[in-house]
Amino acid sequence: MAWSSLATKGQRPGTRDSHGAALIGHRMLVFGGTNGNKKVNDLHVLDLRTKEWSRPPCKGTPPSPRESHTVTTAAGGDKLVVFGGSGEGEGNYLNDVHVLDLPTMTWTSPQVAGEVVPAPRD
Repeated sequence: MAWSSLATKGQRPGTRDSHGAALIGHRMLVFGGTNGNKKVNDLHVLDLRTKEWSRPPCKGTPPSPRESHTVTTAAGGDKLVVFGGSGEGEGNYLNDVHVLDLPTMTWTSPQVAGEVVPAPRD
């Protein structure tokens, strides 16, 4: 039960905060956040077996740049779900949903409906 630093190689995400991360099998996926100057919408993957970072090419339209969003997995680890956050500009809180299908690396933005829609948030 002790923390240690992990030496990695490859194209690292760079300094950032307010990003989202999820562990799927032996991979950690990191999406979005802010690099100190601007909000970003890039995806980085760390293979925990090889300790190597990569930037996999994705199809579809990714979520807009954002910080303070949530990231979780669904469909048994085949999907990465991004919800809400703070978009570009002051007070631009979001309540949109985006799904990355991991087998095809394709972003989609499903239409959501219901009587109770979550308020925009970060």
